[in-house]
Amino acid sequence: MRRFAGLILWLVLTPVVRAQTAFQGSVYFLAGIPQGEFRTNVDNAGFGLDFDFGWRFLEVPVFLGAEAGFMIYGVEHRREPFSLTIPDVTVDVETVNNMAMGHLLMRLQPGLDRLWPFVEGLIGGRYFYTRTTIESEQQREIAASNNYEDVALSYGYGGGLEIELYRKPTPKRTQRFLIHLGGRYLYGSEAEYLRKGSIRRENGRVVYDVYRSRTNVLVWRFGVTFHF
Repeated sequence: MRRFAGLILWLVLTPVVRAQTAFQGSVYFLAGIPQGEFRTNVDNAGFGLDFDFGWRFLEVPVFLGAEAGFMIYGVEHRREPFSLTIPDVTVDVETVNNMAMGHLLMRLQPGLDRLWPFVEGLIGGRYFYTRTTIESEQQREIAASNNYEDVALSYGYGGGLEIELYRKPTPKRTQRFLIHLGGRYLYGSEAEYLRKGSIRRENGRVVYDVYRSRTNVLVWRFGVTFHF
């Protein structure tokens, strides 16, 4: 079995190493839905942006690259006096629950005229952090602090379709503009994190309700891709 898997890997990667490449970049809007234990603790969707970049091989239907993105899965706003000694000046206090992520990815994607279906695998990590910011009425940041943070291993698979809207042949390669529609299922190791409502203030003290679980999430992506 191991020899067979090694043969398949060799058959895929040998032509990739020898192939000519072209740069590819994408930007996406994200919608993430927690899964499993993570959904038990965080029952709302998250939204954010994602970017990937890398090399598309011209002779084989393979893309190798990296991606980085972020997602916000909870926001709280409130007005507070600037201090106990200056209660007549109020400020905006915003607490945001964030999930940043980065992965290495491999995508198999044949071009079928204007349609580019794909499947992909990826591995990397995710960084969970909750940040509170104090702003003036002019939305100028006065102070900020990370309330809680943790990291988790992240890996998964995905698939979807890109639709070519524009192409321009050049002497070396064809430039393209495509619409991207896709989804990913990301498995996540256990991590500790806060959710909306996790920070409580009691008798002048701050109390954190910390949650811990695996961090699986289903991510839907809509965006644009460029072949250069």
